[in-house]
Amino acid sequence: MNRLLIDKIAIKYICLECEEQEKFPYDAVRSFELMDDADPSEPPQFVCGVCGGTMYPEYYKGVHGKEYRIENARGKRLQ
Repeated sequence: MNRLLIDKIAIKYICLECEEQEKFPYDAVRSFELMDDADPSEPPQFVCGVCGGTMYPEYYKGVHGKEYRIENARGKRLQ
């Protein structure tokens, strides 16, 4: 992928508690995923600056090809 294009891509995250939205640079999310030895069934997650809840990506395709969608996280919380 073109380096200039990658620099402009942002991943939208939504807080599962308060619905706050924030965009994180694609490279930062990808780097965080590569450095973190966490469970690959979960995407890179951040802490909400407003309420301290979990920020989950609206959509993100991880380094191993797994796709993460906010609908999946919300569905788990309702069960």
